[in-house]
Formats: sequence, structure tokens, C-alpha cells
Amino acid sequence: MAPTKAEKKPAEKAAATEKAPAEKKPKAGKNLPKEAGAAAGDNWDSICVPKEEGGFGIKEVLAWNKSLLARWIWRLIMLKGDLWSSWLRSYVLKNQSIWTVVAGSNVAESWRSMLKVRDCFLERVGDAGAAGLVVRSWIKNGSFDTSVAYQFFRSIRPRFFDAKVFWAGVISPKLCVTTVLALQNKLSTIDNICARGIVMVNRCVLCKSALESVGHLFFGCDYSSYVWHHLLVWLAFNRRAWALSRELEWVLKKVRRRHWRSQWLQVAFASAIHYIWLERNHRIFLDHEMEGASLISRLKFHISVRVLYRAKGVEDEILDALNGF
Repeated sequence: MAPTKAEKKPAEKAAATEKAPAEKKPKAGKNLPKEAGAAAGDNWDSICVPKEEGGFGIKEVLAWNKSLLARWIWRLIMLKGDLWSSWLRSYVLKNQSIWTVVAGSNVAESWRSMLKVRDCFLERVGDAGAAGLVVRSWIKNGSFDTSVAYQFFRSIRPRFFDAKVFWAGVISPKLCVTTVLALQNKLSTIDNICARGIVMVNRCVLCKSALESVGHLFFGCDYSSYVWHHLLVWLAFNRRAWALSRELEWVLKKVRRRHWRSQWLQVAFASAIHYIWLERNHRIFLDHEMEGASLISRLKFHISVRVLYRAKGVEDEILDALNGF
């Protein structure tokens, strides 16, 4: 006698439970080399750094959050007659010190976050007395200064260069980003990509004869050195092109002299790096090549527009449209 539908269901359920578990799909990026993940993390950490230290001036979110929470600790210590501080000392601290109180199991998340910041204080400073002095010093014009507290919590790096040379003035932000990345050897050149464990044929697409690296592209390559040299001649600098670090040192020295050519040289240096990198990308991804003489002509026009029109208050978007880039 054939089994009924009611008898089939328990059997089917039992068979389903005995099936082998399905394979889990690997998460995106899980099989990448460790070097690639480390490089990505390092790059993000270097972005959230002041411009003077080689970053892009973006705040560290965790450090900024700690500095905002530290304001409440400062308020609890300094504002004795404050209603919130008085209530907290009476009903939460219960005559204990903020530096010694232990978080209970049923406390609010905001209070728990404040105590985590307190623990960070004690780890860095050492004891409660010194921590209290540090908090009391974060005052500007009689009130708590969050920016001073942020400097305490963020990671300090050595000064990279005078950021005003590139970030202030007439240079477009996108040119500044490319220039700063090139000066720190963080552009995605073929040698940097290979260093992350990705196998590629390393060959410069500009001169088609040497290995590609930041040092070669700026300005060891015949193509880029030709472009940079002719820009220098156009600006009345009778000088050959050298390595990027040496050119940076020379440009900084010239810019600080406040000569009439300083601003032109400042824009020309960042523009040359940006558009040589752009030409390299066009050759790789768009299969489009531009002769060195044509790139020099476009750079001269770009530099002239940036210096002459930006000084009159013309916005970056209009300048980019005029340049046709």
C-alpha cells in the first residue's frame, strides 16, 4: 500500500536534515593577499591626518568622538553648580571620583562611553591627578575647546612639508591630492601594485623602456622629464629635470622667496605631476596617447588660466571647464 501525503512529510523532513550543509560563499575581499589589505588600511589611516603631516585634513572619527565625550568629563569636573553635574554626582557617582568609579551592569550607554574615554585618559597620562590637570587645560576663552582635546586623542605624525605651498592658493584640490600621493609614493603605479601581491607586467607606458615607479614617472622618464623641462624653460628657469624629491626641495625653496614666478612654479609643479599621471592612465585604460609637445601646450594653457583667472575669484568648476580637462 502506497504511503499517504501525511506519512511522506516526516520522511521528507528527515531526509532534508540529513543533507550536507551548503558551502558558504567566500566574502568579498577575503582571498586578497594580506599585503593588499594592510596597504588599504595604511592608506586610510594616512588620509585622516592634517595636511601638514601628509594627510588630507580629514578628522579621525574615533579621536573626534572621544574629544566630544571628554567635554562631558570636563563639565563634570569643572562646573560644580551645574544641574546635570550635580545630579550625576549625587545619583550616579554617589560621592565617588570620576577617575575611580566602576561602571555597573545597568548603566546607560552614554555613561559607559564616558568611562571608556576616562580609561583612555588614565592609560595615556598615568594617574588621576595628572589626568585632571590635562582636562582642565583644555579651555579656550573660558569654555571647553574640543579641537585641543582632539589633538590629545589623535595620532601625531612627523611634519611632512609646508602644506600651504600646495593646499592654499590657486591650485585645484584634485591636483593637490595627486601631488601629495606622488610625494609619499602612494600612487597605484605598477611596482606598488606588484608589491601587494598582484602579478603584472611592469613596463612604463610613457617611455616604453623602463620599469614603472613613482620615481621613474616623476621625472626619470624621458617623456615626463621632457615635459617638465620645457615648462621650466617657459617659466624662465634654465634648469634640467631631476628626481621628484630633489625637484620638490627646489620648488619649496623658490616658492618661499615670494618672487612673481613663485605662484606660476607652484601651479606648474602640481599640474605637471597630475597631468603626467592622467596621461599615463589614459594610455592604459583608454588606449589614447598624447605627444609630449601637445601635453606641454595644454599644460601652459591650464597653468595660465589657473593663475590669472583664479586670482580674480573664478571658481574651480569654471576653470576646469575652460581648460577642457
